[in-house]
Amino acid sequence: MLDMGMMKTRICIEVGKTIDQPLFILAPKFAAIETWPDEFKKWNPYEKIAVLHGPDKERIWANSDKYTNIILNYDGLKWFNKVANKKLRPLQKYMFVFDEASMIKNWESNRWLILNSMMPIMSNYRVALSGTPTPQSLQDLWAQYYMLDKGRALGADYYGFRNRFFDYTGPDGKPPYQTTIKSYSDTKIHELIKPITMRLKAEDYLDLPEVIYNHIKITLPNNLRRKYNQIEDEFMLEFPNVTVMANSSAVRDHKLRQFLQGAIYATSNKQFGAPCRLPSVVQPIHDIKALVVKQLLETSAGKPLLVAVQFKFELKILERVIRGGRKIPAITGQTSGVEGSRLIKKWNRGEIPLMVVHPKSVAYSLNLQFGGNQIVWMALPWELDLFLQLNKRLVRPGQASNNVVITTIGFRNTVDGKVSSYLRRKDGTQEGLFNAINERRAA
Repeated sequence: MLDMGMMKTRICIEVGKTIDQPLFILAPKFAAIETWPDEFKKWNPYEKIAVLHGPDKERIWANSDKYTNIILNYDGLKWFNKVANKKLRPLQKYMFVFDEASMIKNWESNRWLILNSMMPIMSNYRVALSGTPTPQSLQDLWAQYYMLDKGRALGADYYGFRNRFFDYTGPDGKPPYQTTIKSYSDTKIHELIKPITMRLKAEDYLDLPEVIYNHIKITLPNNLRRKYNQIEDEFMLEFPNVTVMANSSAVRDHKLRQFLQGAIYATSNKQFGAPCRLPSVVQPIHDIKALVVKQLLETSAGKPLLVAVQFKFELKILERVIRGGRKIPAITGQTSGVEGSRLIKKWNRGEIPLMVVHPKSVAYSLNLQFGGNQIVWMALPWELDLFLQLNKRLVRPGQASNNVVITTIGFRNTVDGKVSSYLRRKDGTQEGLFNAINERRAA
C-alpha cells in the first residue's frame, strides 16, 4: 500500500533480480505498454522483457524464454489463458506482480477467476501494488489478499469472510439487501493483514508539490432546473423526438448525471413498440460545463489542462465549444495502445495544451507530471480510486510546478453533491486502513 511515486515498480524489479526469478507483471493497459518497459530500461536495462500486447503478442510469447520478464495488460488475461493451452513454450514459475491490485477486487469477475486458475505458474513470491486498495469498502480486500496467500489472512472463502465481518441484511430481513460492517470488524481485518502489508505515505518521504483544490459550483438555470426536477421526481422527460426514461433510482441518478454533463442518452420516439428500446439517441441539453472549461483554458496562462470526462458525448461538446468541431487529443477506452502512447509522450513534452481523458484509461501507473500541473474534473467519478489515482498522475516527483491545481465542476443541489459526499465517506474508510497499517510500523 505504498503511495503513488514511492518506487513500487523499481522495488519489484530489484526483488526479481535478488531472488533470481522472472516477473510476471499484470498492469492496466497503458502502464503495461508504457510505464513498466520504461522502468526496466531505467533500473535494469539488461533484463529481458516481453510486452504481450498488439498483433504480434503470440509470437513474442512463443519466443520468450525462462529468463524473460512478462508484462501483460489485465484485459489480455483471457487471451493468455488460451495461448498458454497451446503449449507454444514450457510454462514455469514466476514472481507475480499485481499492479494496481484494486483491479482484481471482484472475486466473481472473469479476470479474477482466470488468475485463480493460473496459480500453478505463480511462485511463492507475489506482490500486490496499490495506493487505493479499498475504493468502495473493506470487502474489496478479500479477493486481493487471496491472490497473495490463498486465504491464510482473510479466509479461503469469500462468503465466510463476509459472514464473519459484515452483516448482509435488508429491512426486516427482506430485499433490498445491504452489506454493513460489524462493530470492531474493521480493526480485526486490519490486524489480520498487517503481517504481509506495508504502507508508506508519499509526503513523509518525498518533496511533493502542494495540492490546491478549486471547487467551482454552478447554479442550474431555472429552465434546466425544471427539467432536472422532472427527471428526479417522475423518472422521465419527454422531448419533441425522444423520451428519457428510468426504471430505477440508480438509472435515474445516472440519467441526471448525464443531464448535468450537457446531454442525455434517450430513446427515439420512433422506437416505441419495437422489440428493442435501448437508449440510442444523444439529446443535447446545454454547454455550461464545457464553457467553464473553455474559460479555464483561456485563463490558464498557457499551462496545459488535463480534463477528465465521464461520457463520450462530453468530448464532442468540448470539441464544438472550444475547437469549433475540430478534434481534441483524447485518451479513452477506444484509444489504441499506439495512439495512447503517442499522446502520453506528446503531453509529457508539453506539446498538448488541452488533453481529454477518461479516468479508467489513464488513472493507473502512468507518469503525466511532466506535461502540466492542472487537472479539471467535469464530473466526479463514483469510484474513489479513479479520483485519487488520476490526481496522483500529476502530484508526483518530477512535477515542474510547485503546486498542482485540481479543479472540480459541480452544480449546486444536484447529484453532483451526492457523488462528492460519497467519495468523502469512502476516503475516510481507506484512511482508517492506512493509519492502522502505519501504527504497526511505528510500533
